[in-house]
Amino acid sequence: MRLRSLMVIAAALVLSGCDVPGSPTIMRLEEANSSVASDIVFLEMISAREIKLGEKITTPEKLLENLKAELGDRKPEDVRILIKPNPGVSYEGFVVVLKILQDAGYTRIGIINSELTSEQ
Repeated sequence: MRLRSLMVIAAALVLSGCDVPGSPTIMRLEEANSSVASDIVFLEMISAREIKLGEKITTPEKLLENLKAELGDRKPEDVRILIKPNPGVSYEGFVVVLKILQDAGYTRIGIINSELTSEQ
């Protein structure tokens, strides 16, 4: 059920005009040197109340403050955010974080499937 919900969100993002790369880059979160690789930001949702940004754990309320500190002068429209929700994260928790990011002007948001980042 959760996968189906995430697929619906992904479809809605595509239909709303979000930038979707022609050939997506797949990398493990562990391979990123920091939470910000180039103009890609990796967020891991540990729970609906805990979000990992680099080595820092933040909350939805503090996410934008911490994200701006990581990004410096970069504009929201120039940054791609990839979110990896852990299996226990509720749909509602994910949507809250998505809305916070979209309301702040971040439109290039993608979802990382946990199967892509786990050992095969």
